[in-house]
Amino acid sequence: MNTYPGGKNGSGVYQTIINQMPPHQVYIEAFLGSGAILRNKLPARLANIGIDIDAEALEKFPPTKIPGLKLIHANSLEWLTQSVHVSNQNTLIHLDPPYLQYTRSSHRQIYRYETTTEDHETLLAIIKSVSCMVILSGYYSSLYAHELAGWRTVQFQALCRSGKTATEYLWMNYPEPVELHDYRYLGANFRQRECITRKKRRWINRLQKLSSLERYALLDAIQQYKINHVDTTTKSVGVIATAADTTIISDATYLPHDHTVTFSDAPAVSGPHRQKERWAPVSVAINSAPAASPLSQLPPGKEIENP
Repeated sequence: MNTYPGGKNGSGVYQTIINQMPPHQVYIEAFLGSGAILRNKLPARLANIGIDIDAEALEKFPPTKIPGLKLIHANSLEWLTQSVHVSNQNTLIHLDPPYLQYTRSSHRQIYRYETTTEDHETLLAIIKSVSCMVILSGYYSSLYAHELAGWRTVQFQALCRSGKTATEYLWMNYPEPVELHDYRYLGANFRQRECITRKKRRWINRLQKLSSLERYALLDAIQQYKINHVDTTTKSVGVIATAADTTIISDATYLPHDHTVTFSDAPAVSGPHRQKERWAPVSVAINSAPAASPLSQLPPGKEIENP
């Protein structure tokens, strides 16, 4: 899996992406490929979903203990237009499509399923219309710069298949997070991550030497500091789901296959990157009954459970 074209397995790559992820309850990795981010991040509490049109990529996904994992054989663009999860502000989607061919150092086809410029235009239109949090990986292009004007960007260096370094971009539709979903990779490089790890160990050792009451008094003070000082416009991103959100996620994840689920509109919570007065009515068709044929023979839209 480490040699998958465009994979995010390189040192410092998946760490950089995970360090941009706010807390979330549903995680979707479209254009899964090697699934480097899905495999290395802490799982989301309610749902963890990987999507790829390439059945071979799903077959090669390594055994994992990610709870509630769903690997879906489908066209990511079509799936995203039908998914109820994209209407939930506690969903985070990471998109890592085959990069625009004219931005690559080599313009030859390297994937079994390439994406055209028109596919990228469709993808951009989709992610501009959703209410959830989005991270899009890619190389810089005038198309992305124009269509995603106003989105936050992060640049970092990554090693290409040719052995050269290239500047990778992340486009995000939410502010810089003040809380992270996963703190294990905090730091700009290996040295910083090791330094932070040592700091955490020292503080834990100090806490363990205190009496229980002293220890919990300090922890309570830290919690109060967090409540009083975390910016109120961003601290709720991906943390608290409304009752309607939780119902939608639970039903969409656990209802039997081959059903159409319709949810009435409900008041929406204003998000930091978008204001909505109402949730639009949501209807999603779930047509993913397991089949006995080999995965490579399944038409897009089929699911496989946690391998």
